[in-house]
Amino acid sequence: LEDRVQWRTAQLLEANRALQSEILERKRAEEGLAEAEKNYSRLVENSLTGIYINLDGKIVFANQKFAEIYGYKKEEIEGLENLLLVHPEDRQLIEERRLLRLRGEEVPPEYESRGLTRDGRTIWVTRRNTLIDYRGKPAILGNIVETTPRKQMEQSLQESQKELRLLSAQLLTAQENERKAIAQELHDSIGQTLAAAKFSLERKISRMDPAKAPPGALLENVLSLIRNGIDETRTIMMNLRPSI
Repeated sequence: LEDRVQWRTAQLLEANRALQSEILERKRAEEGLAEAEKNYSRLVENSLTGIYINLDGKIVFANQKFAEIYGYKKEEIEGLENLLLVHPEDRQLIEERRLLRLRGEEVPPEYESRGLTRDGRTIWVTRRNTLIDYRGKPAILGNIVETTPRKQMEQSLQESQKELRLLSAQLLTAQENERKAIAQELHDSIGQTLAAAKFSLERKISRMDPAKAPPGALLENVLSLIRNGIDETRTIMMNLRPSI
């Protein structure tokens, strides 16, 4: 009996040592897990992007950056419906993509949409979402970056380009009107003056009696110059005609 008691005691001591060792290892593992969770939490909170978890259409987790983007306090935004943070015109798109992702169907990993802040301002955000398991349920882990300044710059650039095209069209129209006015002036003023001088000189030459007073080379040269002037004026008018 004593031998059996000693043997049983030795077994209990060994089991106790094993249990203490297991407890120690579990404690170390728990401490390591707690430290890892602490580091992960610190990393998430210090992230430059907004991080959130969407479970069943509600925000069940959000870091400080995510709350700041939408103008909420961190404790206020957790529990909100996700679609309240989405612009009304984009809510159908966001909800459709969430459901597609939950069903495992292909969805663009990154896309832009409009958001709605607490005070009703419209902002632009770039979304990158991933399907995860959260507390035994499928959920959406999302990262967002606000792109409102870039979007405003793009819109300003588009407006500037539109204004530039309008100014270019107005400038072209003004140039064409000026060319038309100059061409008309050449035709009505200089062209007609040269034509009148040409006809007068030709009439004068035709009335002269070659037997009594031949026209001479000087008058012929003047007539040739006037004809050349008329041809050049016509060429200039043709070149000035509006291209449109």
